[in-house]
Amino acid sequence: MWIIAIIALVVLYLLESSPSSGSDTTSPSSVGGPLSALASAMATFEHSSYQNNPGGLRPNAIVYPGQVGVTSGGFALFDSYDSGLAAMQSLLQSKISAHPDWDFYDLTSNWVYGKDVPPAGDPGNANAYADYVAQQFGTDATSSLDETFGG
Repeated sequence: MWIIAIIALVVLYLLESSPSSGSDTTSPSSVGGPLSALASAMATFEHSSYQNNPGGLRPNAIVYPGQVGVTSGGFALFDSYDSGLAAMQSLLQSKISAHPDWDFYDLTSNWVYGKDVPPAGDPGNANAYADYVAQQFGTDATSSLDETFGG
């Protein structure tokens, strides 16, 4: 009798862990590919894994999936690095879709400063950030996001 129970548990586990045919292929965690590489390149440049927030996301009015709080500095706290990375990928996808004409300079300036042009002197180093991220894709930072990611 206990063997049947074990087999049933194993079957249930396998069914729950296997992807269903109706799975949502647009969720941030399943996007992968270039978007995942973009998020990873940006996280690497930022050397950011503090509070499981590789993108240094600030929630403002948004509560991201997996977000468990906010730091005193206003940054989102995530329950895991993967949750933080998925939130970053989701935000990047929305920016790429909304601004396909942006280049890497526009993207990183907007990411760092919340506006398209870095302030005088570029204290956040958004231009070096753009150059680094674009190099990870073998392209120039002046390439449009649509050219690189297909908008």
